[in-house]
Amino acid sequence: MVQNKETIQVNHIHSSILLNKMYHHTWYLESAILNFHSFWLRSAHKI
Repeated sequence: MVQNKETIQVNHIHSSILLNKMYHHTWYLESAILNFHSFWLRSAHKI
């Protein structure tokens, strides 16, 4: 019973770390896309 409780706790910590990583990855991806898009717009205006 105690082992099961510990496993659930570890799983919870692991999933929250995973969610944190996913959030940061999504934010990084979105900012990269925005940066690329603004760069692309500037390049398009130069031509």
